[in-house]
Amino acid sequence: MNVLTFEIPGDVQAQQRPRVTRNGTFDPKESKDYKSFVRLVASQIAPETLITEDIKLTIDVYRKMPKAISNSKKKLQQALNGELRPTTKPRHRQSGKRH
Repeated sequence: MNVLTFEIPGDVQAQQRPRVTRNGTFDPKESKDYKSFVRLVASQIAPETLITEDIKLTIDVYRKMPKAISNSKKKLQQALNGELRPTTKPRHRQSGKRH
């Protein structure tokens, strides 16, 4: 089995809710830009021929440690041991004004 490994640098961008208008459905700019960035990085290691067999996908996400954990020796040690895991999903970045 072939293995493809790549890293997406930067913070994870949560998928934002698509906007529905009379003209169709549109991804918010931040989501569209992030998906294009991931596609670009992945395309750099893509094989020349199409993969036609079953695949196994593994995703490891690394996030910055919150200050509340890094300031507590006990919580920091639990996080480093894998005993304390993130309990919130990544927040999408807001840009511009809310409507």
